[in-house]
Amino acid sequence: MNILVVLKLYYHSAKSGGEAYIHYLLKQIKKSINANITILIPDCDETKMCEFGGIKICETTETLDTCEHYIEDCDLLVTQLAYSNKVIKMGINKNKPILWILHGYFEGFHKHIENPLITKIFNSKNVLCDFQSKGLKIDNYHIIYPQVDFPTYNSFKDKDLWRREYITFVNPCINKGVELILKLAKNNPSRKFLIVEGGYMNDEAQPFLLEFMRLANCHIIRNTNEMIKEVYSKSRIVIMPSKYESYGMVCSEACSMGIPVIINKNTKGLIENLGKMSLGGYGDDVESYQKIIELLDNQETYFLWSKLYEEKMEDRFNEIHWAILNFIGDCFIETEPSSH
Repeated sequence: MNILVVLKLYYHSAKSGGEAYIHYLLKQIKKSINANITILIPDCDETKMCEFGGIKICETTETLDTCEHYIEDCDLLVTQLAYSNKVIKMGINKNKPILWILHGYFEGFHKHIENPLITKIFNSKNVLCDFQSKGLKIDNYHIIYPQVDFPTYNSFKDKDLWRREYITFVNPCINKGVELILKLAKNNPSRKFLIVEGGYMNDEAQPFLLEFMRLANCHIIRNTNEMIKEVYSKSRIVIMPSKYESYGMVCSEACSMGIPVIINKNTKGLIENLGKMSLGGYGDDVESYQKIIELLDNQETYFLWSKLYEEKMEDRFNEIHWAILNFIGDCFIETEPSSH
C-alpha cells in the first residue's frame, strides 16, 4: 500500500507534540502492514528527499495547488491541520480514501468533518467533543491518544529524582502559561527553573526568554532533540499551566520517567491525560500552583505522586497500543470501514 501524507510540518524539523503524534502513528502503521509511506511537504525553500525513522520525506518548492500529481499514485491520502481542507478537496476529486488526523478544533473544518467517507482520528475525547458541541454529526472516527514510548522513557528513571534541582517549563509562549511561570520564578528566587524553548511560536517566545535570562534562578535550554538527556534528567518537577492542550505529550513523557507534573486543572486535555485526581493549579491563580510546589517539598508526598503517575502512563501505553492495533485492523485489514 502506498500512503501519501501531505503536511505543512513534520517531526524531522518541528519537534512539537502534534508532529510527534503523527510520526509515532505512521511508524506503527508502517510496521503493521509494511506500507510505503511518503511525507509530502509543499511550499519549501528547496526540493530535497530524505528519510526519518524509516519514513520517506519529500520537501518540494511546488505549491500545494500544484501537487495533485502526487496524489494520483497513492492508495490512501492522509493530512492534518493547516492543509486539511485543500488536501481533502483534492483527494475527493481524485476519489482517494482519506484519513484525517485532528488534534484541535478549527472553524474551517466544518465543511468536511461530517463527511462519512473520510476516516477521522481524534487524539482525545475532548477534541471530538469540541466539534460535537457545535452541533456537528461525526461518524467513521477513532480516538487514539498520543503514544509515548513508555519503556524507553521509563528506563531512564532513577533514584536521583529527589536530588534534581529544576522546576521545568517547556515552550515559553502565552498559550502555555508563560506569564504565570514568570511570576512563580520571581516569587521563588531560591528555587531553580529550567525554561525550554519549544518547537513552535519561537518569535512569540523571544521577549519572555529575555525576561527569564534576567533572573538568576532561571536556566534556558534552546530547542533540543535530546529531551531525556538535556531536560527530563535535570527536572524534579514539570509544570504545565497551559491554557489549551489537546492532550499534552510533555506531560506523558515526564510522568513516564516518574517526574510529577503540575497542570492547569482548567485545561480539558491535561485532565483527560492525567485524570481528575491530578496535581494542579487553576487558570492564572499563581498561589494555587505555589501550594502544589510546596506540597512536593515533602519527600514522601513527592514519591507517592511519582509512582502514581508512572503507573498511570504504563497503563495508558498498553491501552494506546491496543487502540492502534484495533484501528489498523479496522481500516487496513477488514474490508468494510469502521463507524461509530
